[in-house]
Amino acid sequence: MMEAIQSAAHAWNILVVDHEATTRGLVASLLEKQGYRVNTAKGELEALDQLRADTFALALMNLALSEMESPAFLQRLRELGSDTEVIVIADQAQSGQATEAMRAGAYDYLLQPINKEELLLRVKKCLEKLLLDREKKRLSAEISLMELSRVLTSNLDLAFLYPQVIEQVMRAFAADSGSLMLLDEASQRFTIVAQQGLQDV
Repeated sequence: MMEAIQSAAHAWNILVVDHEATTRGLVASLLEKQGYRVNTAKGELEALDQLRADTFALALMNLALSEMESPAFLQRLRELGSDTEVIVIADQAQSGQATEAMRAGAYDYLLQPINKEELLLRVKKCLEKLLLDREKKRLSAEISLMELSRVLTSNLDLAFLYPQVIEQVMRAFAADSGSLMLLDEASQRFTIVAQQGLQDV
């Protein structure tokens, strides 16, 4: 798994968020030397702007930032629909805040002064988790499609098949709602033939 992370390092985007330019530069340089693509931000608001504009696997965020508390930042991050993992960096006196950030959804935390080897190890473990999560989603989608194929070939009752199609596709994409529309040849209009999780229309 570590070899897979290292061989695909160029494909990982990492965002370093720190109000101190020196620390931002040092951490970014360390990660870039490992082959990661790195962006930096000096505050949470700038970080959110970048997260809206691009996709990042991981954000390293200094808890000393003052624009918003880390739980609020994590909430805003999820509201964007982002699955970016977050590792917070905290002073020794901020260990309680770091733990609170993890309860709010952060993947992990590091205490300053930052140990380079420890930082790289935490980053690799985080990316390893992301790889495993992606593989699980891929396998789940394949299983759902196989199940859908089995259903389609074992039953020709359309009233039964349409809801099954919706259910399997929603499961594959982890969707909360969905609908299946077919073109009515007579009226040349689309008609909803099955739906799930939607209000009646």
